[in-house]
Amino acid sequence: MVKIDTCTIIGGGPSGLLLSILLSQAGAKHVSVYDKRRSIQNQRESFGRSVNITICKRGLTALEKVGLKSKVIEMSVPLSGVKWHASTPIFKPYGSTLQSDDKHYLYSIKRNDLTLLLEKTATSCGVEFHFQHQLIHIDTETGTATFRCKSDVSSGGRVSTSRIVKVYIDKSGFVVGADGCHSTTRKFCFAEKGE
Repeated sequence: MVKIDTCTIIGGGPSGLLLSILLSQAGAKHVSVYDKRRSIQNQRESFGRSVNITICKRGLTALEKVGLKSKVIEMSVPLSGVKWHASTPIFKPYGSTLQSDDKHYLYSIKRNDLTLLLEKTATSCGVEFHFQHQLIHIDTETGTATFRCKSDVSSGGRVSTSRIVKVYIDKSGFVVGADGCHSTTRKFCFAEKGE
């Protein structure tokens, strides 16, 4: 197993947060998460709309490794299968095509609830957060990442300002792109290789 002392994670959604907890619990000395949105922990107003996501057995296994499986199951609704509403409704249980007799469930949870739980847990593990930092460039030669940082001012109305910040990324550490399907991290890493 590779020992990781330093890791910079771009993206503070469920995947990036779960990875930050796993690394911290495994003994990484410095784990930083950069995300373009605000912290859910510090929002006084409603989170807005939250999309439900489903968690399968693999996700539950990862959550179990960080001690959160039972808590997530308590916050979730089990889904035992899918139903097609045709002239004659058809119900197909999840896992019915597997060679196992085990019951197979997916668990549905509000994305914001899961993110809040993971963010609080990561904070308690000592993960360093940089919210409202949108990645705009990675330079692998200099070991720097450039972010557009937003700051909200709420005196007499909402004013949003932004500034550009360059961050040195320790070359002895790792950078992980957990910034979604349109990953800016991946775009720059593959651009460096001409892909």
